[in-house]
Parts: sequence; structure tokens; C-alpha cells
Amino acid sequence: MAEDQAETGRRLTVPDAAAELGTTVEGVRSRIKRGTLRTERESGRVFVLVEDRPDADPQRPGADQTADRALVDELKDRVAFLERELETRTEENRRKDHLLAAALERIPAIEPQESPETPAEPQSDTYTPPESQEPVEPRPWWRRLFHSR
Repeated sequence: MAEDQAETGRRLTVPDAAAELGTTVEGVRSRIKRGTLRTERESGRVFVLVEDRPDADPQRPGADQTADRALVDELKDRVAFLERELETRTEENRRKDHLLAAALERIPAIEPQESPETPAEPQSDTYTPPESQEPVEPRPWWRRLFHSR
């Protein structure tokens, strides 16, 4: 059995594995359910098999945690930078929206200026004959038919 443990790593209880992996007991249980952690069952107890990391220094057990903390701190700094950047962009977009709304409000107030090339009267697509001075009443159909000559 000692040979199995040397091949597979260390056998830890769920709370010990949580402390080793830097997570909660519920997190370890979730990983066990998903199958991302190897386990052994013995006498009704669950043991998590944690592999020894080759980069871990056995003389300094906290060395990995220091590197992990540095990475976490760097990632926190990046997230804070991105949050500030997002806030800046949001404020810029708000200002642009305000300027656009103000410009759109002014558009109806601008009167179109007539240029010399523009006709004074609007033209329509349909033909309208010029009006004569005397109104002409249309002849009845029977007069048009019998007296057309």
C-alpha cells in the first residue's frame, strides 16, 4: 500500500485536501462529483489522492502558496485596471450620448436655406395643368357625344 501511495501521491481527508488545495470543503466535494479529483474509499471514508507537484520544494512547503499569491495579486491588479478602463469607457459613451441627443434636438430648429438653384415651389410627380382664368364646367356626356362637331 505504501508503494501505491508513492505512485499516486498523498492520501488526504476531504478537509485536509481542501486546505492543501486552497479551497473549501464544498469545493473539494464538487470536484469529486465532477471527477476532477481522484479518490479512494475505505471503511466508509473518502480520501482524496493529491499528487506531489514536481515544482514543489519539500524544504519550503509555503513556496507554492507564495507563488500562487503573487499570481493572484497580479490577476487582481489586472481586474482592477480593466474595471477602471470599463468605467472610463462607460463615462465616455455617456458623454457622447448626451452630445448626440443635444445635436438631435437642434436639428428641427435649423431652417433650410434656399439656394438659387432650388425652385421656390416644390414639384410633385403628377402633372397638374395650369389653371385658366375662367372656370370651365365639364359638358354632359350626351352633349359631347352628339355635339362634338
